[in-house]
Amino acid sequence: MAKRAARGTGCVFQPTYTDKGVLKTSSTWWYKLPNGTKGKCDGAHSEHEARVFLSRMLGKMDDGTAPAPKEKSLTYGTLRELFLLEKQVKKNKSLRSKSNGDLYVSGLSALDQYFGWTRENPTGDRIAGFNPTRWESEFILARRQEGVSDSTILHSAKILRNMFRIAVDKKLMASAPKISAPKAADAREHVLYKEQFDRLLDPKLGVAKEFLPLFTFLFYQGTRASEALNLRWKQIDLDASVYHPNPKFNKTGDKDQKTLHHAAVEALGEPGNDDTYVFEAARAEGESVIRGAYEEFQDAMLRFKFGGYMWECAQCKNTKAGARPDKDAPAEECDHCKGIPMQYKFVGPSLHSLRASCVVFYLESGMTETEVQKITGHDDVSVFRGYARLSDENLKRSMDAAEEMREKRMRELERAAKRNRKSGV
Repeated sequence: MAKRAARGTGCVFQPTYTDKGVLKTSSTWWYKLPNGTKGKCDGAHSEHEARVFLSRMLGKMDDGTAPAPKEKSLTYGTLRELFLLEKQVKKNKSLRSKSNGDLYVSGLSALDQYFGWTRENPTGDRIAGFNPTRWESEFILARRQEGVSDSTILHSAKILRNMFRIAVDKKLMASAPKISAPKAADAREHVLYKEQFDRLLDPKLGVAKEFLPLFTFLFYQGTRASEALNLRWKQIDLDASVYHPNPKFNKTGDKDQKTLHHAAVEALGEPGNDDTYVFEAARAEGESVIRGAYEEFQDAMLRFKFGGYMWECAQCKNTKAGARPDKDAPAEECDHCKGIPMQYKFVGPSLHSLRASCVVFYLESGMTETEVQKITGHDDVSVFRGYARLSDENLKRSMDAAEEMREKRMRELERAAKRNRKSGV
């Protein structure tokens, strides 16, 4: 029979059951909170001990850490569905659709595997069984052993944190468990310096002519490739040398008018019809319109030896030369990160590197960070500065110029001091 306290303060009880027609009372004490949550009073062997346990649970309910009524039956599949639903409602640009119509975001598939979610098993594991310590060993450390970067692991961890946050907001959970995650590495994008980029424009040795306008636009305007490839002529005013970004195709929702560099204007040539794509000739068929441009750019990097295939550690980015491995050959181990396998991949500037190259070009030209951010549309100064990898040669020139400027200023100050001494000032 339930031992009730004052109304609204829950109760403790010993369940009854029938054994061979005889009604019996269980020796286990249970509690029931005002929100309907039930559970065992662990360690309680008397009504007094059960009420002490109930008091602790009432305290947790007051500070928001008590289990929600449906928390024990909550599954990963439910959290996953709510997460994707929120992405749809907010029209989040990271939400993608597979050819079979399934929605996904980058980093979700690793969580699906960890929680046992498949299309055939759309519930996955129960969230009540989530263990933060096992998460650290069986997800974070296990993914590192697979050669996955900490940035990729962090991305999955952020998705899981969002899932728990949504569950708490919808009162499916009383509180979210702590999700450990590695620290993201500093952004260090490969860069093409102006002298290197100019070599791509060589009509005999450079890239195919249908990609020249696109690559030139990316280098001088610093947009993302997907945004540029979705640019239409109605967004460009060649006479005024400006264009108007479409916020649907950039991450920051940037719609501020941008000034066009004269090299970009020349590369664009004659305008087309308003609704036609500016870089129609560079667009690939299908959903991945950047595929052809990506492959052409990488081929050029290999041809000019600005990059190449080699072993790379996803953790420390240490590289090691080596021939392409056989299909079943074991991975090389990183010399710095013991026990971490390296990945054999292309290492060098990618199509996205032209965005970083744009930043470096204008900074080396003497423009301020604020001016360059106005061109590229960066809204995070830390990300922006991660792109700013000035060449050692140009840094040395700047240092020498600064020294010359200082010596000139010192000479001017000394001459002024002599004049003052002569005049008796």
